[in-house]
Amino acid sequence: MLDRMNAVVGTVEMSASALDELSHLERRLIDFYRQLNTREQDHLRRLTEALGAHPEQFEGE
Repeated sequence: MLDRMNAVVGTVEMSASALDELSHLERRLIDFYRQLNTREQDHLRRLTEALGAHPEQFEGE
């Protein structure tokens, strides 16, 4: 999902064709993400980077 998006100066913009390819759930997640303030977005970004970098550390917790 996130690889279909382009981050531009702290905002997220998507092309119309990429938006058409997203599932309903992906669109809802993007909408929720956009509702977060900058601090919350940064925190969520760091969390997902940590989970992606070391998924074995978080399995089963």
